[in-house]
Amino acid sequence: MALLGVPLQELAEIGQFVAGVASLVVVASVYFVWKQVKQQAEDSRTELITGMTTLIISVSRIFIEYPYLRQYFHDGVAPTVEHVEQTRAVAVTLADAIDHVAAHLCLMDEPVREAWEAYIGDMRTSSPVLMNYLRTHRHWYGPKLRQLLEID
Repeated sequence: MALLGVPLQELAEIGQFVAGVASLVVVASVYFVWKQVKQQAEDSRTELITGMTTLIISVSRIFIEYPYLRQYFHDGVAPTVEHVEQTRAVAVTLADAIDHVAAHLCLMDEPVREAWEAYIGDMRTSSPVLMNYLRTHRHWYGPKLRQLLEID
């Protein structure tokens, strides 16, 4: 038999060839979609790290501009009456920064995550002003930060 003058056997072979090419196109499409998703995940990770870095740099700048404030956040010293308002303002900035970091710990590589957990955990003893602020406003911050600082 023939269809439009082409034997059915040849049509079957052409159909198999077209199906094979279509299969290759599907496989290639899946591969390129996978690569795109992988790249988007890497871009998101980069944006996360950039955002965290920006937050921490903003806190670090405060300590560069006002080095006497550092003792209230890293040395366990309670603020003097004269520095109470400044330390509260810094506490808000620092709390926001470490809350963002804590919320995204699950996206970090293990060594980076462990370093951040240690840094945040050390705040319990090194920063009474931050701890007082967070205890007062604990419900403003995420569960991971509250867990790391044991403030619930």
